[in-house]
Amino acid sequence: MKKIVFLSIFMFLSLLSFNQTEQNYSAFFNEAYLTYPDVPKGYLEAIAWANTHIDHKTTENTKPSDTGMPFGWTVFYLVEDGKGWFKNNLKFVATLSEIPAETIKWNPRIAILAYAKAYHSLILQNNIYSVSLKDHIPILQQLTYLPQDANNATLDYAFYSYIYELVQFLNNEDHQQKFHFPAYQIDLKEIVGAQNAKVLTSPKIQITEHGIISEDKTPYEPMSKAACPDYNVSWCSWIASPNFSSRSGTAITNVIMHTVQGSYSGCISWFQNTSAQASAHYVVRSSDGQLTQMVLESDKAWHVGSENPYTVGYEHEGYVEQNTWYTMPMYQRSADLTRDICQAYGINTHRMFYRDTLDDGTALDYGLHVLAGSSYCTKISGHQHLPNQTHTDPGPYWTWDTYYKLVNNNPTITTLTAASGTFYDSGGASGNYGDDERKVWVIQPTGASQVTLTFTSFNV
Repeated sequence: MKKIVFLSIFMFLSLLSFNQTEQNYSAFFNEAYLTYPDVPKGYLEAIAWANTHIDHKTTENTKPSDTGMPFGWTVFYLVEDGKGWFKNNLKFVATLSEIPAETIKWNPRIAILAYAKAYHSLILQNNIYSVSLKDHIPILQQLTYLPQDANNATLDYAFYSYIYELVQFLNNEDHQQKFHFPAYQIDLKEIVGAQNAKVLTSPKIQITEHGIISEDKTPYEPMSKAACPDYNVSWCSWIASPNFSSRSGTAITNVIMHTVQGSYSGCISWFQNTSAQASAHYVVRSSDGQLTQMVLESDKAWHVGSENPYTVGYEHEGYVEQNTWYTMPMYQRSADLTRDICQAYGINTHRMFYRDTLDDGTALDYGLHVLAGSSYCTKISGHQHLPNQTHTDPGPYWTWDTYYKLVNNNPTITTLTAASGTFYDSGGASGNYGDDERKVWVIQPTGASQVTLTFTSFNV
């Protein structure tokens, strides 16, 4: 059986939701700060970036999450129906701003002004007049969709993971210049304490029946995670989801990529909700590739319906409509995980979806295409490539060619130095090359300035 090797060239094209440019958003933010000058400059952009990368989300430009996670509207991820788990912060913002929720949902300028007015109202209610992010935590707790429980370490971690994203944004010099806000130098340790700052930036701690402790047995605030049971690396931590079941002896044969349609912290929180009836084995953060394992690989996570029994799945933070979420750190950490899983379960890493477009122009990274599964050759693919699915993630901005090369990062390379000769593939002069071959030959004669090849036979 012949296998075809294709070189895919991906061109990144930005989707502009609601047909707004960055300049439009900047104008809206500037108007908000002029109208409500007590809202610290940069805070609105930081909140919007952490939630949506500053993209106005509506049901017309953004698909629902395949996890069932509640939909978040506007640049701030305002939730209308939290499904009994997330807070309905759209209604909260509408009440404080005295602007109808329907208007907020569909108009990005109004959404930003409404959120700023709500923030301003909470500044007055809480008597907060500094620009210290630490002082603004009560406001951020009231405005977020994330549920809070001081006695629940997981929920507490999810919220402060969000705060960590705000700190990263506000301290970033490029963002300070681009969005024209002050040169903040926020110390995360002043907000969460030195030990909890370590949790957020290098999460390698334990949650025991006695509470939360560091590796050196130092007590922690309720805000941390334990090591991953199936992937023991420093950037992976364990938070158990209640949403799983037995594989009933079915072998693991496929690895599936998802996009959350939401944030990393939101996904972790959502998978803690028994009513969600959804989960994935791993969740991957966009900014640095941090991993959270939520279901044991030996168990069945609930992420692809009828195809759950034989798959391992991970959710990647972000939205299929935006290319900004798919960072190299995310790709690298995800690829390292895929390589580990494939080695553990004997899955051939060459059998990955990597061709985005057929010769007839059919785009395989848009829409639904049944190309992978337990009975198909392709074993590493997107949600959109499995049988019996309705979701189209990870979508067109997930670069399969890049991912393939990161997973298969050690190809067999043969260097040919002879000045002339006849070249055959592994099948020799008359045979076929083998299945699943991915080999590289470098033709590099000593001292040559050019190479001429004459093909007498070429058949793939």
